Amino acid sequence: MTSFYGNLKSINTMAFLRSLVEEKFAKSQPAKPKPLVALSRDRGAGGTEVAQLLAEKLGVSVYDKELLDAVAQSAGTDPYLMAELDEKVAHLRNAWVMSLLTNQTVLNEDYRNHLVNVVLGLAPRGGIVVGRGGHLILAGQPVMRLRIVGSPEICAARLAKAEKISEEEARKQVETANHERGSFVWEHFRSRLNDPVHFDLTVNTDHLSPASAAELALAAMKARGLVA
Repeated sequence: MTSFYGNLKSINTMAFLRSLVEEKFAKSQPAKPKPLVALSRDRGAGGTEVAQLLAEKLGVSVYDKELLDAVAQSAGTDPYLMAELDEKVAHLRNAWVMSLLTNQTVLNEDYRNHLVNVVLGLAPRGGIVVGRGGHLILAGQPVMRLRIVGSPEICAARLAKAEKISEEEARKQVETANHERGSFVWEHFRSRLNDPVHFDLTVNTDHLSPASAAELALAAMKARGLVA
């Protein structure tokens, strides 16, 4: 698996942004689209593990929220690259805008504009896009929109064990993270994160391992014809 998880200080975000702009497909023989997954997850539900397992099975990269934020912010520091990327994905973004209730969405906010361009720019190369409203941005693409959830009690117990903290502290972290993720999606896209109509598959991992959840997602992708 090619993974972009890790310390963002070691990632050249401008080089990554440039790669989105410069990547070309052969005109004479269009490349077959690579598998694309937009993964949303509750804190402690195992979404990170599911993303990594899916990436390994599909042979694609994981783009987590920290990387998306870093690239979106960096995009605003290079007007030339931003203009090039904006032009490249304009047809995708326009279709995306038309699919929304535009009277509820303010699209001139710099960060969101950059984020939408970056996520749409990732679509041709495939990958696992984690969080940041990817399930909404990529809705018009051949994408599996996957949500990984779990009950607060079980998610907190998992987090407490993994982080070696009390369950009370873990419960607070779960509640805070889930609230922040829901607020982000609402503030930027006017959509409720738990709205099931925006996902192709929702998996409750209370009684499932990340490996089992990844297998379910893979089976759903095959059923939809997104992978062989």
